[in-house]
Amino acid sequence: MDYPGPYCKDVGLTCSAIINKQVEKSLTLTNGIVLEIYNLTKKHGYTLKHFVQVLSLLNKECQNIAPSTLTSNVTSVIVSKNKLVTRRFPA
Repeated sequence: MDYPGPYCKDVGLTCSAIINKQVEKSLTLTNGIVLEIYNLTKKHGYTLKHFVQVLSLLNKECQNIAPSTLTSNVTSVIVSKNKLVTRRFPA
């Protein structure tokens, strides 16, 4: 089985389940899970709508969030992650 990353692997969320929207679990979404799903959908050229639909299947609270708000939050997490990586492994 192929997983987008270690966080999705820990909860048993495969790439094919995300791409095909065959997600029947209810999860507490962590930043790691959200970033792995975001990166997978972006890598395969899926729309933001697809990303939001997958998150909504995993956690019902995401159904009421506007896609633009979600994108803003994900971008903020990506920037924070990049700052931490840069601090930990300076160029």
